[in-house]
Amino acid sequence: IHAKRTMDGWQGEIRPAGSNYPPCELLDVELDRLVTEQFPHTLSGMANVTIHRADFRKGRIENLHGSVVGGPGKVSSSLVRAAVEHLHLQPGPRSFAPRDFVSYDRLAFAFVLNPKDGLVLAGIDWQSVPDQPILSDGETPLLGRTRQACLPQELVHAMVPNVSVHVPATPQADRLARYLPTLDVVPAAKEHGHSRIAAEPNETPQPRH
Repeated sequence: IHAKRTMDGWQGEIRPAGSNYPPCELLDVELDRLVTEQFPHTLSGMANVTIHRADFRKGRIENLHGSVVGGPGKVSSSLVRAAVEHLHLQPGPRSFAPRDFVSYDRLAFAFVLNPKDGLVLAGIDWQSVPDQPILSDGETPLLGRTRQACLPQELVHAMVPNVSVHVPATPQADRLARYLPTLDVVPAAKEHGHSRIAAEPNETPQPRH
């Protein structure tokens, strides 16, 4: 971890010290403390979070690439619906009542968050199993991978419903929004197959349509 405090806020990076070093890991993260105690949704259980790379500047995330593996636990149907509506995750075959609490046994996904790609989530083994669910109960998928990349600000809408991102109306929305990446513009060259930019390799999990 390399970080320094400037007049504009913290800036730095989190990444392995070298090719032979493991990534940063946060073990035994209590999902209740991370989600249930902060937002109007429920997500219980324990998880391990791996940060492969994180870059931040002016106190705001510019790039975040990692994975989460956890479970078992319970998730509120409100969070499942918000993930489908705002994060564009593939819904599972089951339907839930508005105030249901759903048991799950495995939460496992890779994620990328940056201004260019937005927020993309995919199953932990997305490169070899493209349609692997990110949340499941036994053999039943509860949530699948990202169908369409979403803007970082949509994460605020998912976690704090009925709030404006431009003028956060609650402390929870304000805390979350201030750390997310700002929007970026896709270069026109990216749209042309013969350009150098379009030919560059992309290691980002891609949405499934």
